[in-house]
Amino acid sequence: MRTPDGWLSEQTHPLNLSKHRRFSKVHGITFNMETGEINFLFQPECVISKDGLFDVNDVKEVLANDITSSTFTLDPPNSECRWHPFQEMKYTPSALSNTNYKNTLLYAGYLLKMISTDIEVCSKPPFQMRQISNGFMKRLPEWLQNKLKPINNKLKLDNLHRFWIEAQKITYQADSNKNRHSNILTYYLGDVKMYVKTQLMQYDEKGHVIGDTNDQSNSNDLVDDSPEAHFARTFTKYYDQIGLYFPELLRLKELLQL
Repeated sequence: MRTPDGWLSEQTHPLNLSKHRRFSKVHGITFNMETGEINFLFQPECVISKDGLFDVNDVKEVLANDITSSTFTLDPPNSECRWHPFQEMKYTPSALSNTNYKNTLLYAGYLLKMISTDIEVCSKPPFQMRQISNGFMKRLPEWLQNKLKPINNKLKLDNLHRFWIEAQKITYQADSNKNRHSNILTYYLGDVKMYVKTQLMQYDEKGHVIGDTNDQSNSNDLVDDSPEAHFARTFTKYYDQIGLYFPELLRLKELLQL
């Protein structure tokens, strides 16, 4: 939610979902092996805390468009407009177009970009900029702000890095207590771990942004002590806590499991 003058709100607000059939978590799915009936195991929204993260329209949207995975990135409009205030959305699959799922990917990606650069851009002309500590980061408790603040203060402005959110493989478990005479098969989904990753970027001879083939930011064999790698690890560690104040991040976890 934005203020009338175009800045992100300093307060956390419930997500704008439909008024009916809102849910906070995907637990699993059941199959009736005799009738073919399928039932989803969703946790209803708490009326008091209004912790809903998705609604029945999201479920219909994912199933109708057969969205099983997605990629999303924000890039400069072209190689000659590196400092343009606007960014170009690139995403797959094309079925994401005109969906709330895509809007969630956009918000999550843009939020990560703002926090990593310590800059918020106003949505209204002339697109003024300010430090995030003067705006939406006030949502976070002081201890969590301090976890992120020293990191983005150390980022090297002469280095171009890409940050992105990546989900681990979704795990599931069949109901081990199922009666062998029952026709109901139940699968329970595990919690999805979300990772923030980074890669050093460079410009090719045509001015296009490409990944640096020598970058070791996400290598399992080396420990990257760069400020960017520290930022990615810290955001990963506190992803769920940050999501309590930016619920779109937690919503993304649930959409991935639909």
